[in-house]
Amino acid sequence: MSRKEEQRRMISTLLANYTHKEKVNKSIQDMLYSFDHWKQARKVGLTISRGMEWNTTSIIKHAWKQKKQIALPKCNPTDFSMEFYKCTAFDQLENTYLDLYEPNPEITEGVSKEELDLIIVPGIAFDREGNRIGYGGGFFDRYLKGYQGLKIALAAKVQVLERIEAESHDIPIDYLITESAVIKCT
Repeated sequence: MSRKEEQRRMISTLLANYTHKEKVNKSIQDMLYSFDHWKQARKVGLTISRGMEWNTTSIIKHAWKQKKQIALPKCNPTDFSMEFYKCTAFDQLENTYLDLYEPNPEITEGVSKEELDLIIVPGIAFDREGNRIGYGGGFFDRYLKGYQGLKIALAAKVQVLERIEAESHDIPIDYLITESAVIKCT
């Protein structure tokens, strides 16, 4: 087992023990909402959280109240690609493979990566250099290739590791937002 896979398993085990209430982490959200780049962003890409991930439902609702446009991804499991679609309500989502909730492309409008001001990138673990351990499918690394906007991630302190071995295809994030800090990745 690789070092990265060991780290993925270790942090996944820790996150599995967090309650739903803990995953709606108000302090992480407050740090996000006070972040200048969030305040300035008009079009934001993020995911519908599930399982061990930090809950994004309240972030999406907050963004809609702020009149931000929210774009959510739809994954193609045959080629591991991903496209974002503008969503204005949760009833525009459909339950797809792996029990993901994704935009229904028949009732939502596609959004190009050039249109997105920032993307909140999901992950299991991160380091201060912007390296991340995702969920193993590579969807985000493929999508982020050539993306010029801001890439940020939300994480509890327990998810911030000393070092993550980056692979050639890995795309680092620009900022990491924890309960107590906004970390500019180097």
